Parts: sequence; C-alpha cells; structure tokens
Amino acid sequence: MKEFKKEKNWDFHKTLLISHKMEGSYEEIYIYAIALILPAFNAFAGMFNDEQIVAIVQAFNKAEIGAGDLARSTSNHSETRRFGHRMVGEHYGANWLINDLVQKEKISPENSETSESLKTNEEKHLEKLKGLRGPAFDLAYSTIS
Repeated sequence: MKEFKKEKNWDFHKTLLISHKMEGSYEEIYIYAIALILPAFNAFAGMFNDEQIVAIVQAFNKAEIGAGDLARSTSNHSETRRFGHRMVGEHYGANWLINDLVQKEKISPENSETSESLKTNEEKHLEKLKGLRGPAFDLAYSTIS
C-alpha cells in the first residue's frame, strides 16, 4: 500500500511539472522542485538539523555555480555553455531563496561531514574540469552537473 501511495504522489508531481511545462518564474520552478524532493528529505529527518541542511544546500549551490561558470567560459559547445549558464542562474536563484530564509528564520549554517564532503568533492571536480578541453570537458561536466 505504501508503494502505491509513493507512486501516486510521484505521478501527481510529474503531472504538475509537465502541465506547467517548467514555465514560469524561477521561484515557481523552485517551488515545484522542492515539492518533488520533500519526500526524500523526510527519509533523512533527524539526520541533520536545519543549520546543517542550509550548509548542505549552500555547498551544493556553490558547487553548481562553480562548475557552471567554468562551462560557460571553457566549453566550445554552445549547448554546454547554455546549460552552464542555466545552472549558474538557477543556483544563484536558489542561493538567494535560501539566504532569504536564513535571514528570516535567523539560521546560522552549520557545516557537517556531508557539507564538507560536498565542498571537497567539488574542489576535486573543478580541478579535473580545468584540465580538460573539447568533448572531454563537455562529457565530464555533463555527467556530474
């Protein structure tokens, strides 16, 4: 029975996204994205406090912005540059929303093993990407971002 509910819930969210064709403001798109990932966060309830979750989200956004900036300036492929530009815009927008929440709720981000791991892995990933050019760059960027 639980599996059916999960499947039904996913179908609802998928239908919602398709019916809106991902059009609208970034804020609307983020709301839909959050609606899709909330069930996953429930699985981690109790593992992280609010401050740690904020640090994880900020680390993830910073990683995506860094890789997207590199894609915009390094790739020779227009689709990769366009995707990098989109990732930078979306994750700047997500950072703006999370920073607004942090200020309103007076949350101080708290690093955790997970946020530190994200930062370390992103630094390694960016160093790897910086050494690549052409299709090798595009493939490495697209498989991680």
